[in-house]
Formats: sequence, C-alpha cells, structure tokens
Amino acid sequence: MNAEGLVTALRPGIVGITATSEAEPSLFVISLVTVTGTSPLATITSFTASPSLIEVGDTATLPWQVSGEDVVVSLQPDVGDLGNATSVEVNPLEPTTYTLTASSAAGSDQASVTVRVAYAVADSHLCEGDYLVSSQVDLAARTSCHSKSKGLERNLSH
Repeated sequence: MNAEGLVTALRPGIVGITATSEAEPSLFVISLVTVTGTSPLATITSFTASPSLIEVGDTATLPWQVSGEDVVVSLQPDVGDLGNATSVEVNPLEPTTYTLTASSAAGSDQASVTVRVAYAVADSHLCEGDYLVSSQVDLAARTSCHSKSKGLERNLSH
C-alpha cells in the first residue's frame, strides 16, 4: 500500500489488506479484496515446434500463446521482427533450440523448444547429428554417420 492508500495487485486473485490505527495500534481491520481482470504479468501459456524433427531444407512452425498486458515477444536465435505474430516458420541447418521471451512492465517469462534436423544419407535412412535414424538399419553393413562440421557436410562410411 502506498502513501495514498492505493494497493496494486500484479495478478487477479484475492488480496488481504490490514489497516491499523496510528492512535490505537491494537485496533485493526482486515479486508479481503477480489481483484479481477487480466494480469499485467507476461506469461507464456504455450510454445511448441511442429514438427520437432525436420529434414534439411524443410521448415518447422513455432506457434505460441502469451497472456498479459502490453506484452512484447522476442525469439532467440533472432529470426527478425515478430510484430504481433503468434508463430514463425524456421528452417535450421542443424539442431537448434529456440527461446521465446514474453515481457511486460510487470515481468517476463521464457520457454524453449528444440528443432532437430535429419540428413538424408541413403534410401529410407536419415542421419540426425551423429545418429542414423531408420526403421531398416542394416547393422551388418555398419553404416554410420559422422559429423565433419556444423554445416551440411556429412561423411557416410560402410
């Protein structure tokens, strides 16, 4: 409570207020006040990647939902100006973790999702990072994927 007797609540809910008398400190009044409305606190209610595993060259959609008053949203790694968008399409060349930040005057919230990237290396085989992903892996062939760099260059050994 400030000097004017104003109480500010950051969230909807019930706020307890106790008032005492300066002349008689043993006299006091307790009041419960219900605060309604939207919270000024920025909150991320949903942030996902769809799909969360893509092949090189494909895109994933990162949709989100936020609540609060005067919320500003940013995404790292930076994908450009988001404006009033509620999703963005990304096409990373390597596994990438995206962190969404929702900020308002009352505070901020963060959430992260990872988009994994698979590399096509043979019929029905995908190489994700250093791992071979397939429902038909021929273990006798000892096929393996090796990461030579963080780019697209991959080496396949038999």
